[in-house]
Parts: sequence; structure tokens; C-alpha cells
Amino acid sequence: MSIRDSHKSALLHPHSRTSQLPIPAEFGPFFFDQTLDHLHTITTKFPQRYWVNPQNYHTNGPVILFNVGELDATGFDGLVIDSFLHDLAQDLNGIAVVIEHRYYGNSTPFPSLNLENLRFLNTYQALEDMANFIRTVKNHHTPNPIVSFPRINRFIFCQFPNINFTLPPAPRTPWIVYGVSYAGNLAAWMRKNYPEIVFAAIASSAPVQANVSFWQYREPILWYGPKRCIDAIISTVDQVDQILFGNDENAKKILYKKFGFEGEGDYSFANWISEPVDIWQNSTYSNSPFLDFCAIFDNSTTPTEYFDAYAGYVKTVESKSLSQADNAWGYQTCTEYGYWQHAAPKGHPSLVSRKLDIDGFQNYCHSIGINSLPNVTDINLRYGGWNVDLTHTIWVNGEWDPWRGLSVQSPNAPKKKSTADAPLVLIPQAVHGWVC
Repeated sequence: MSIRDSHKSALLHPHSRTSQLPIPAEFGPFFFDQTLDHLHTITTKFPQRYWVNPQNYHTNGPVILFNVGELDATGFDGLVIDSFLHDLAQDLNGIAVVIEHRYYGNSTPFPSLNLENLRFLNTYQALEDMANFIRTVKNHHTPNPIVSFPRINRFIFCQFPNINFTLPPAPRTPWIVYGVSYAGNLAAWMRKNYPEIVFAAIASSAPVQANVSFWQYREPILWYGPKRCIDAIISTVDQVDQILFGNDENAKKILYKKFGFEGEGDYSFANWISEPVDIWQNSTYSNSPFLDFCAIFDNSTTPTEYFDAYAGYVKTVESKSLSQADNAWGYQTCTEYGYWQHAAPKGHPSLVSRKLDIDGFQNYCHSIGINSLPNVTDINLRYGGWNVDLTHTIWVNGEWDPWRGLSVQSPNAPKKKSTADAPLVLIPQAVHGWVC
């Protein structure tokens, strides 16, 4: 089964500047003995993977904790030696830490992610993971890893496995939590819920306003994409929908074959052909796969030529296998966040087939055993949504980011004032997570 045949459009993949350098073993990975249920209904622990670079540390410097979010952290380990995270640690004389989110990569508590095993995957547990980590990181190299100082009885001093100096605990050591995309939400909410141990937060491209429907996701593409390319996409989608919404089943089979689709169902097909459009959010400072896609229309001038060029491109794109990470994130969107990136409503230009509708997303949730809508009301009430008001928090967004519509800098959000204590940074023409 391909990722496109499942819940691909609801996935929120943060762009991060991953290092191509091999990560020296001295930086990890290490494993933290994490509590599975912070409500203590069971006593099970699981190993949570992390990496640490202490080389830039000087006395009183901070620890900067980067949560990878809804992805396998393999490949993000290099952030501790070559990234914005590393540069920030260097500038602040701090320690750079990358931590893997529960249920992703090698921090998965169960070998299989069925509905029963996924019950401990939620925002509360993820935030408590980081709070527990900040409070209780121990030095695994000594028989007595926690050392107390008689004159400071209310503080306990802890260490990471690869440091040979005493690191005072929070709040003596300032902790800065940093995240991109969904993990940007977590960074902000760590500052909100644990101000006694989290000194500051950097929330990049954070869609803090949970919403079931998010058809506006592709609006920045419509507004800022090259006009010729956008016109070609809309033309092709219109031609596709004429067939999908028609009664000619043979024409539909021919359509599937032309685009190289071997799955079943119009919703899955609509998901399949949306892939080239949604790579917009993967644009970086130096590379735009979306513009690479748009180049296929350079020699096309008619609707038929647009259609053929689009189909040829999609047919050659390699399908990805559905991973456990996709299952986990699908579960999170079904239970808490929504973020369902369906087609625009009728009467509004759509860059994807209108068969990519909200019912298809809900059917996916039903298929994994979740029959209720995502509890976005609870998430927004608990953590503030657009109305979250924090100090010591830097909000960073890209002007062209498709996720900006759910961020505190959304044009639809209540107007926030940028202050020295909580600056709002909007990067012109930037897309998703460019602060990395």
C-alpha cells in the first residue's frame, strides 16, 4: 500500500536542515528511560532516543532541546553538529540536544501500532516526555548520577552521558525548547505549561490552531506559485474531475492507467495525483522541487498538453511505502488535530481533485478504528490555539508557508503585537520551517 493511498495529505512533514556529515558516536544516540503513561495507569517504560553536543558549552549556558516531531529522527541527528540548532548553541555557549518523539523511529514503545497500542500517543504525553526528560536526565556513566550540593538543597544537579562537567538542573540551567511544524506547537506549549523549567521557546511554522478542515492549505500555492504552472494544474484537475465525476467507468480506468495509478477508489487516486502540488512545502533556501515540477509545462500550451505532461510526471514518481510513522501521525490527526487538507469548496479554484474531500479523510480514520471527529476543541481550549499568549517565545513563520493559515501569524488569527519578549518573525517568500 502506498502512502498516497492512505492519509498522505494530512501528514505534516517539517522541513529541517539535516546534515550530510556523519555523526560521531560521542554525540549519541543515547536512550532515556521514558515513562509510557504519565498518568501512571501503568508503570511501563520505553527507551526514548536522543543526541547531545556539549562542545560549545560554557558555564551558565543553556540547553537547547529540539524535538523532531512526527518523523523518524534518523537523519536529524546531524542537527547537533551542523544546523541552526548547532549555530544557536554555539552563539549562546549552550548544549544542543535532538530528541525523538514517542512512537516514531526508535522511540516506539510497541512493535506494532494498532489502536490499542496507540492509546498513549497524544499531546499531553508528548509534552510530559520532554518535561520528564528535562527534570531527570542522568549521567549513565557513574554509579551515583545525581549529585546534590549541601548549600543548595533545593537543587539537584544532573548530567548528560557525554559531558564531564556539572550541569545544574532547570531552572539554574536555562532550557530552550525548539521545534518546527507540529513540534513547533510542542515547543510553545512547553513554555506555556512548564514555565518553571522551560526558559524560552522557538516555535517555527507552528500550526497551533487545530482545525478539522484545512482546505486553505494550498492557498499560498495558488497565490504565489508561477501563474503558468498554476493555470496548468487547475486545467488538468478540471479535466480529471470531469472524468471522476462522470458515469463512464471505462474512461476512469483509462485515466487511472494514464497516471500510473494501481490502487482503488477515486479518493486514493486524487491523493495520488496531489503529490506534485504538495511538494511546495518542501522548498528550501536553495532548492524548490515544486519549481522543478512546474518545468514540465514549459513546452505545453494547450489543456491537452498540460494534462499529458502532468500525467507523465506523476507516472514516473516513485511511490513510497506506508511506514509506522505515517500510521502514528494519521492517528494523531484523527484524534486531536484534524488538519485535513481536502480540496477547496465549489466555486473556488482547486489545485487538487474535488474527490479529495473531507469524507475521504474521515473514512481513513474509520478504517483505523476511530469513528469520532478529531477533538480539536479540546486541543484549542487546553493550549490556547491562536489565542495562546506567551513570554520568552519567538514565533517564526514563512510568508509562503501553507501552514501559516493555522499559525499565530495567520491572516485569520486575532492580531498579535510583536514584542521584544515575544517577537513575531515573518520571513518574506519563505515556505515551511526555514529557520532551520
